[in-house]
Amino acid sequence: MPEQPTAAFIVALALTAFAIETGWYSLVAVVLSAERPRQANLRFKTGVDRVASGVTVALGLRLVASAIRP
Repeated sequence: MPEQPTAAFIVALALTAFAIETGWYSLVAVVLSAERPRQANLRFKTGVDRVASGVTVALGLRLVASAIRP
């Protein structure tokens, strides 16, 4: 990133981010709406949710521990 970005650079950056996000979420929606990926998602959803929750709790505890230590 330049120290003094121009207005055109900021607009281009915002449009690029929008295009990437739109493309990614559209791809995910199309892929996960197909029958096999949807069934796999439903089959593994509970396990994935538990792992994600565990990681979130671990990161939260690490953040609390780092705030307590001087």
